[in-house]
Amino acid sequence: MLGSQQGVGGLIGKGGENIQSLRSACPDATIKVKETPECPHAEERVVHVECEVTDIYAIYSQLIPQIFDGLTKQGYDNVKEPEVCVLFSGVTMGSIIGKGGKVISALRTNSGAFIKAFPNKLQNSDERILLLKGEVDKIIECLTQIYDTVEMDSVHTDSTIQ
Repeated sequence: MLGSQQGVGGLIGKGGENIQSLRSACPDATIKVKETPECPHAEERVVHVECEVTDIYAIYSQLIPQIFDGLTKQGYDNVKEPEVCVLFSGVTMGSIIGKGGKVISALRTNSGAFIKAFPNKLQNSDERILLLKGEVDKIIECLTQIYDTVEMDSVHTDSTIQ
């Protein structure tokens, strides 16, 4: 996931208390904040989250509001609702979009979240950005559906490749 320095500052919290609390609440998950190595002074930071699908709600229900609070406390008043930029490989993004955009359209309808798949890959990377915007519960529902879709697609692909 990509987050601005200000937003990620809200996630980390004073002395790291917010991120430590999140890690304690979900001990089986891996949550790391990384600088962009090829651009150390970049405005964005990478928030790496590895977890089971069942932990998505527990993690993101805390993570998204903390990032949103970090932005609003820094004076970013033009941010009216939470938004998350999630990174996916180009292949995975294909599964999320689906043939003719059917999967992404269903994700929009079923979750109620705003979703935009950016067409270009990040510089020096195979990753693309998926923007999710809306109420926290809608974003989390969308993320859960995305991970279910990607998991089902990878099981289907694995079973057909021999």
